[in-house]
Amino acid sequence: MNNVQMIITILTVLGALSPLLTFATLFQQTEWRFDRLREHLRHHGILNQLFGKIRPVLALCLLLTDLFGLFALFNIIRSQGEMAGLRPFIFLIHAHEFWLALFILLGAVQLAMGKHRFPVWTTKAVLIVTLSILMTTITSFIVTPVLILTPFILILQPFVVFCVWLILLPLDRFMKQRTFKKAETIRNQLTDVTVIGIAGSVGKTTTKELLRCVLQDLSPVVTPEHINTEMGIANWLLQKSDSLLTTNHSLLIVEMGAYRIGEIALTCSFIKPTIAV
Repeated sequence: MNNVQMIITILTVLGALSPLLTFATLFQQTEWRFDRLREHLRHHGILNQLFGKIRPVLALCLLLTDLFGLFALFNIIRSQGEMAGLRPFIFLIHAHEFWLALFILLGAVQLAMGKHRFPVWTTKAVLIVTLSILMTTITSFIVTPVLILTPFILILQPFVVFCVWLILLPLDRFMKQRTFKKAETIRNQLTDVTVIGIAGSVGKTTTKELLRCVLQDLSPVVTPEHINTEMGIANWLLQKSDSLLTTNHSLLIVEMGAYRIGEIALTCSFIKPTIAV
């Protein structure tokens, strides 16, 4: 049983890798923020974004196979004895492994076709994905004797990643505060730099690009496309710190977005705009 348990655990983890990585990518694209993730799911569909179209069908087939197989095995053992159930049990295990192999094959096909999504391997992404795989491995090994629980492990990988994110949330907040402090330190050294901060519901990017064009003679340093959250701006400022501190730049143009009350104030606390738009 131990060998069978180990094989099924390995197959389960391999089958879970693709949905795990897919959701981790989606969560990272929404900057590991629940409010942005919720907004994304509301606009693009919860079921398709979290579970896809094929995996729920495979999970249902696996669950039905296990249910009918275990029911038939129970009846055979009850009527003919334990020895009579050996071959049906082996058949059930092979059927279970077959559906797990299809999960793995689906991920492999997506990878081969270049359609599989991967997160950007930041320290945070590596930590979340690694701990999610570890949690999936431990859970799979524990529940393997109860075969009918395996489909839920495969299909509920988004919740595994989300749970790991929740566990790491206090550490994440601490690291963010450190990043904001470092960004503020850099900003305080830019005593001769004018910072134009742009905020609002719509038109921020257009305004930013118009200002870049109008003020091009001043060679402004401008936040890149899609960088407008407090964490994105802080990381951008840290990445540009060497250039800003060693080169004679006189103007920064910063686009500032917000999803919750207080986020513009947080960004202003370290970017310290001298002109507000």
